[in-house]
Amino acid sequence: MGKNSLKFTLIVWSLGILVALTFLTSGTAYFFGSQKVTEHFQDQMKTVVKIVAFDFDNSLRSHANLAETIAHDPRTIESIRTRGPAASSFYAEILKRYGSYENVFVYPANETESYPVVAEALEGKTIGYGSTPEQKKDLQNFLQASSKETVAMSKAKKSPITGSTVVVLSTAVKDQGKIIGVVCIALSLDTISDQLVSNAKLGKEGYVAVLEQEGNVIAHKNKSLILNLDIAQQSFGKELMALQNGQMFRFFFAGQNRFATVQRLDHWKLNVAAIQPINEISDSLNELILGILVVSVLIAFVSGSFLYRLVSKRLKPLESASRVLKEMSDGNLTNQLNAAYHDEIGGMSKDMNSFIETLSGSIRNVQKIATDLSDSSNQLSSSSQSFAGVAQATAASSEQMSATTEEMAAGMEQITDRITRQFQNIKLFHSKIKELSSGARRIGSEIQNTVQRNATINDDAKQGEESLASMQLRLDEVLKSSEQMTGIITLVNEISDQTRLLALNAAIEAARAGQAGKGFAVVADEISKLSDKTTSSIQSISQILGKNKEELDQGAQALQVSAETIQKIIRNVEAASEGMRDLLKITEAQELLNEDVDRQSDTIGAEAESVKIAIEEQKRAVREIAEAVSQWNEQAMGTATSSEDVSSTSVQLSANAERLKRIAEQFKIR
Repeated sequence: MGKNSLKFTLIVWSLGILVALTFLTSGTAYFFGSQKVTEHFQDQMKTVVKIVAFDFDNSLRSHANLAETIAHDPRTIESIRTRGPAASSFYAEILKRYGSYENVFVYPANETESYPVVAEALEGKTIGYGSTPEQKKDLQNFLQASSKETVAMSKAKKSPITGSTVVVLSTAVKDQGKIIGVVCIALSLDTISDQLVSNAKLGKEGYVAVLEQEGNVIAHKNKSLILNLDIAQQSFGKELMALQNGQMFRFFFAGQNRFATVQRLDHWKLNVAAIQPINEISDSLNELILGILVVSVLIAFVSGSFLYRLVSKRLKPLESASRVLKEMSDGNLTNQLNAAYHDEIGGMSKDMNSFIETLSGSIRNVQKIATDLSDSSNQLSSSSQSFAGVAQATAASSEQMSATTEEMAAGMEQITDRITRQFQNIKLFHSKIKELSSGARRIGSEIQNTVQRNATINDDAKQGEESLASMQLRLDEVLKSSEQMTGIITLVNEISDQTRLLALNAAIEAARAGQAGKGFAVVADEISKLSDKTTSSIQSISQILGKNKEELDQGAQALQVSAETIQKIIRNVEAASEGMRDLLKITEAQELLNEDVDRQSDTIGAEAESVKIAIEEQKRAVREIAEAVSQWNEQAMGTATSSEDVSSTSVQLSANAERLKRIAEQFKIR
């Protein structure tokens, strides 16, 4: 399969288009798929951060409710009044039951002053906390916060008792509307991180973090970052902290590009953030494009294999035809094409087989004619050479006899010359008559061949006339169909006009109906517009059909002119054939006349000879000898010349016959 072959061109172009479509489809799928994957990850982040924020908010609210419950418990009030640990066992039980508290404690206070802790859940570790100025400041902050809100939450900090990271929920204990103390619940952020943050899954590397709105991280799966990472100090911190619910933000942190979204808990002054590394999204996209490429390559391979087999199978007859034509160019006409399919290639194969059969028959006839012509020319050449030898010998003998009789005829030269010239003129006339007869016979043969060829031309022209007549009939049918379509279009145009008229009447009636007919008027207007469009389209179709009819009429006129031309050719060929037949008859009559003239010339020659004998009575013997020798010499010379011409012509004819035979033998036929 060469690079210039039709098979190679079709396969290469088809595969190229297939590959281009594959890459185009893959690129389109990747483009839309990447958007969908990114949207999926972002939607997952938004969903997870909402769930975690909801759970975190519910958890804080439940702890706040518990703090209020503890504040109203009699044991709490008793501990404040007695300044004793009456509620410590109760607090220890709560600490043990919930497991997410670092401590629960209460201390006495009034509107402006706080006092050391009197009851707690850590077996007395917190009793007396608040005696130092720094500790008292913490308790004072809890008092101020709880006096403003039902339940207040402090900023995250390290517990001075256990060292754990905590936030403190504080609520005031009141008696008859006055603050008598403050109950505090210290929530362990490590525990909250384990319960809510660490269990939130975002792909492989994504995570959720809880931030104070000032920027400090208070809950993270990496606990080493809790209170040790201030987002506000990062280059992206302000933008991240300013995000609203559902907004996406892209930033660079710790060597990675990341996406972030937040859910704000403004009541607690917290933000719950979902963080997703972009490289995980990129990995998913890479897996997606890899899958698309694998499927695309597989589809391209299967399609290419199917295309190759299909093209190879459908073009196999063309390859066979190419091989047969190559062998035909080498002279081999014995092969046939296999018309495997009933398509254009199959039709071409059948036509090629018919052409090979016709050409084989013609070559077979040429070979036979060349063989016969070669044999005949060889025989003619052999006979002419033998005759030329005899003629030359005769000419030599006549020369000797002429020299002997020349002295005897010297005295009778004048009379003999006159009679000899007369006799030679008669002989020349007789020779010309024979040449004329031979030429007439050759002309007759050529005229007969011309008549036969004219008959063949006449038959072919009649077949062409019949084909044109058939084509004219088909064209007339097409013209009739076109006229029918014109009639249909006219009918449709009339219907369109009637529709427009009806729409106009409907519009008039709608106008008369006033407000109630407005809707009907709109419909009537649309019908009118549709009718106008139909009329415009019908006019365009009518113009196209008119142009088509003009072109068909021109084609019919051209066919009519062609038919008339072929009829003229047929009449001219028949007239030429008739003239040739008349000329053949004239030639045959001329040949008969030439034969009669030939006989008369023989008679005149005999009479001239008698006159010459009468004049030369006394020298009869000499004159007879001289005349015989002269005639013999002339005949011998003429015969020798003619035999040489015939021999030369026969040699040339034999060479041409051999050349024609060799050319014909180059072809192999069945």
